[in-house]
Amino acid sequence: MLALFFCSTWGLSSVNAQAVNEAQHAAAMAAALAREVAQLRRELARLAAIGEFGSANAPAFNADTPAQLLRRRPMLNGA
Repeated sequence: MLALFFCSTWGLSSVNAQAVNEAQHAAAMAAALAREVAQLRRELARLAAIGEFGSANAPAFNADTPAQLLRRRPMLNGA
């Protein structure tokens, strides 16, 4: 009986509505994540621009600062 429901116009309409809702949800989630990535990149750039003072707990004396990492790896900078 359930299989016949999905062959009817009501069943097809139900499946179509569910697919549309899931697609809209996925698109909204992707847009929200893209906005979050952009905001985090802006925050990283702001923190890197504050200064290169090093840190007391750096793993090595010549450790890269965040600004140096951004200059060397453009993919972190959104390029």
